[in-house]
Amino acid sequence: MPDILFSILQILGNIFNFLMPFILAFVLYKFGMMFWKHHKEQLFVSGMKWALLEIRVPRDVDKSPKAMEFILANALYQVTDKGFWETYIQGTARFFSSLEIVSLGGQVHFYVRVPTRIRGLVESQIYAQYPQSEIVEVEDYAMKVPDIEKDGAWKMWGCDFVLEKHDALPIKTYVDWEVEKLDEPESLDPLTSTIEYLGSIKPDEQIWIQIIVRGTAKEYHTHGTMFGKHNFFDEVEEEINRTTAPFSQHRKDDMTQEFVYEVRTPDPIKKRIEAMRNKQSKLAFDVGIRAIYIAPSPAFSVDTYKGLRLMFRQYSNPQFNSLVRTNSTQIESPWENNPWGTAVVKMKNHALHNYRIRNYFYPTLRESIHWWWPLSAFFPNHPPHPFILNTEELA
Repeated sequence: MPDILFSILQILGNIFNFLMPFILAFVLYKFGMMFWKHHKEQLFVSGMKWALLEIRVPRDVDKSPKAMEFILANALYQVTDKGFWETYIQGTARFFSSLEIVSLGGQVHFYVRVPTRIRGLVESQIYAQYPQSEIVEVEDYAMKVPDIEKDGAWKMWGCDFVLEKHDALPIKTYVDWEVEKLDEPESLDPLTSTIEYLGSIKPDEQIWIQIIVRGTAKEYHTHGTMFGKHNFFDEVEEEINRTTAPFSQHRKDDMTQEFVYEVRTPDPIKKRIEAMRNKQSKLAFDVGIRAIYIAPSPAFSVDTYKGLRLMFRQYSNPQFNSLVRTNSTQIESPWENNPWGTAVVKMKNHALHNYRIRNYFYPTLRESIHWWWPLSAFFPNHPPHPFILNTEELA
């Protein structure tokens, strides 16, 4: 018996030694193509031309958020299938845009930053829904403040927002408030509380809110495979199957004597599935949300940025999903800082730089990795965590 076992192990070892070069070559090929694609996308994005447009809309415009859904779908959903040549040789990346609400000393502004190649399309769609609006190209307000220095003249605090639960679950939208059923839709605008808060800050303070969107290209790992991927719409089906699994069974039909698959879901679970189906039924965007509060040191107020942390609470749906804060420019413990006390300063400048370049979906390799302590004390960074919202949620 030992001789037979030794022979079997020897045969398996020979097979493994024979296959190892092919396995290694395949793995190196997959990682090599991944890094090459990343490199080409970085070159493409760095060469894009941009326009920062301010949208000046009269205060008495009586439009429901449905109008913004049309703009998102018709102008900003830039999705085309890319072949091998475009993906790996030209490095073509999907266009992305930045929707921004900014308060400069209490004066609230609406901006959209788009690639110049789609500027005409974006302007035409905005005018189609808001004929009374005025669109003006402006200088970048984010470039008018200096970098943050330790004990410097300016202070800042920033964070990202992400979905608390799975991408398939929706947040609360204007449909939940039944805005469109009102005689005057603008009388219950979910954005009103945000605008009032932004308008209440002091003259020297600034608050920047940035929502970066791209027609979804997010991929999820396919269970049971090494490199298999699937898209968001397939992931919703997977999440629905995971949700209904505890309430599903195979049973034998008394009439046909055949086994049938039966699902008996409680009413709360049915609502959850219906919500996921509704989210799946509209165009989906990859989304990244950043927020920054910045002011000269004498004017900087902790109370102001505490309000910023709660800005998206009205969109929380306890049954389904919420937007929660992450990647804050602060440390939780003293040992997270480096001996010179500059880790937080580096973190803030890193967040400020990323806000200025409006890049969320194509980070550099260094910014794609979260360094664990103690390396994080010397190389602080916050990798982006894009999530999925559909046009209704974004509107």
